Order: sequence, then structure tokens, then C-alpha cells
Amino acid sequence: MGGKLIRKSTKTEDEQEAKKYAKNFYNDLLLRSDKNLPLVNSSNFEKFAELMLEKQQKKIDAGERNEKLNLNDRQKLKKDILPFFRKYDIKNITYKDIDEYISQLSQKQLAQATKKAHLNVIRKVLNTAHQERVVNQLPPFPKIESKDNSRGWFNETEYEHLKKTVQQLIKEKRYAELPNKKRLFITDEMRYLITFMTNTLLRPSEVKDLRHRNIQIIEREFRYLRITKEKSKTRKIKPVVSQEAAVDIYKDIQKYHRNYSQDDFVFLPKVLNRTTAMREMGVMFNFILQQAKLKKSVTGENRTLYCLRHTGISLRILKGDNVNLKLLADNAGTSVEMIDRFYASKLEPEMRVEEIQSYRPSLRKTPKKSVKN
Repeated sequence: MGGKLIRKSTKTEDEQEAKKYAKNFYNDLLLRSDKNLPLVNSSNFEKFAELMLEKQQKKIDAGERNEKLNLNDRQKLKKDILPFFRKYDIKNITYKDIDEYISQLSQKQLAQATKKAHLNVIRKVLNTAHQERVVNQLPPFPKIESKDNSRGWFNETEYEHLKKTVQQLIKEKRYAELPNKKRLFITDEMRYLITFMTNTLLRPSEVKDLRHRNIQIIEREFRYLRITKEKSKTRKIKPVVSQEAAVDIYKDIQKYHRNYSQDDFVFLPKVLNRTTAMREMGVMFNFILQQAKLKKSVTGENRTLYCLRHTGISLRILKGDNVNLKLLADNAGTSVEMIDRFYASKLEPEMRVEEIQSYRPSLRKTPKKSVKN
């Protein structure tokens, strides 16, 4: 048809069934030809990968998904997933095929979390084919065992030492240096950044894009900042409520920048390229850590700006009075599961020092003293 030989299996050895199938097949081709539709239904993996990206882009445009989602998924597809699965008919992909792909990834010594991310992309492609009624049901997926990485944070003593180190570096007019020899002097702005992040639980990426218009000072029965992020790692954007200390920290920032506008960025407002701003914050913070000898945590991992968020969450659990983990998780833009897995469970002994150090009352009665008449 149309100068092409089109083949299709009848999937039966019964002659009558085969004839019936052949007639339906021929009629379907005539209908497709009449409507100028493709004569062959393509069910290759790449086709549905593109369709999945198209559907995701619509959700990204609607603000329902992170704008980096397609960029990250497309990168995984182009580099690893499509070279492996391009030859497959998506209807024929099995557990064995997916497991073989994961085995291939293991040779590259990728992190378990990265392997899980690859599996998630494959699952989304197969799910797209399922929605289009090309795949009847998704095959089972291999399970990737992952080990929780501890979240680096500063205990109270380390945190106080960090703040004192910053003040000393400001006094001494010390600076960090970029590869291009640009000097980044440690100023009060870095001191404010450290305490602001700890008292708001914001992520570095959220602080980077924070503008003055996103912050409201609330001074009623309770004093706090109401921070409404314009972008978030999670899908839903909810106002963040800060600790009381953040109010005075933010007022100091306002005085520091003086004639700022509501559209200005809160930190490093003169650096319009926010990727550059994030890099400069990281370089200065790393310099401060090195000077304070706090670069590595007690578990040996390198500390970064992100540790300030972890510090804020950990200190709330340790110092708070019967903290509601659900409320804390919502305010921090995470889940109770994450709080429990990465914070509460690690801090459990310190949270119960009183119980650990407790003694049972003596079972032996104290002898009565004799009374002299």
C-alpha cells in the first residue's frame, strides 16, 4: 500500500481467525490512507519519550512542575536511556531489559539516587505509552537499595564558633578569591546570610532568588517574617514563617543595602546573574568554613551552604518544645518522612539525654534516724 510492503502478524495458527484478522487489518489500512494518517503505528521507545517530554512541558508552562524538569530528563534520555532502549518496541520491554540497563549504569559507578532518577524517567515514558493504550500494563521495576546520607549540620557550639569566625574575618578585612583573581571580601552581608538561612530554613537556591517584595515583617503577638517564594523545589508554593530572630536580621539587611527597591534581590543585589551570585556566596562560605576549621562534619562529609538549612531544622527539633513534625516539614517545604529519616532519627539520643542519664529511685528505704529525748 502506497508503494510499501506492510507486514503484521495475525498471532494465530487458526486459518479462519487469520483471515478475519487480515480483513480487519486491510480495512484499517484503507481507513488510515483515506484520512492521511500514518499507515504504521510506531511504538518505539523514543517516540513516547518525546511525547512524555511534551506533556511535561505543558505542566511546566502552567507552573505545575519545576522548569528544570525537562532539561534534566532530556539529558538522561539523550546520554544513556535512548542509546539503550531506542531499538526496543515499547510493548516488549520487560523487567529483564530494565534490570540489564541498571546493570549497565552500575558500571559507571553512579550514585543510587541517580539510578533511581533514571528508573523514574523510564517509568514515565512507559506510563505515557500506557496512557496512549499502547502498553497494557507496566512491567515490574528493579528495586534500588539506597543508603541515607547524613545531613551535615552545625551543633550549637559549632554554630556559635562559625558566627564568631565571620565577625573576625570582617574585622580583619579578609577575602576569598575566585579563579579569575576577583576578591570577594567577607562583609556583614555574609554574617546576615548565615543567620538568615538558619532562621528561615530556606534552601540556598531559594535564598539566591529572594527579593524584598517576597518578605513581609509581621509584628503582632508573635514576630516573624512571612516569606512567599516565587519559585520552589516542590510543586506547591506556600508562605514560610521564620523564627523571631529573622525579623531583626532582615531589618539589619535593609539598613545594610539602604536605598533598595522591592524588586531588588535580598543578597548580592548588584550581581544580576544569579548563577554567579550563588557561586560567589558558596565561595565565600567555603572560605569561612576553612578559616573556622569546620569544613568537614563529624561524619567526614564536606559542609556547604545547604548545611545552614539542616542546622535550622535540627535545632528546631532539639530546642523546640514538642515540635509538630508535620508543621515543621510543611514550613520547610519538605515531608515528615524526610524530617524523620534525615533529622529526627539522627538526633534521637540528644533529644532524650534526660532519659538516658536518669536513675531509678533506690529500692532500699533510708534508715530512720534515732531521736534523742
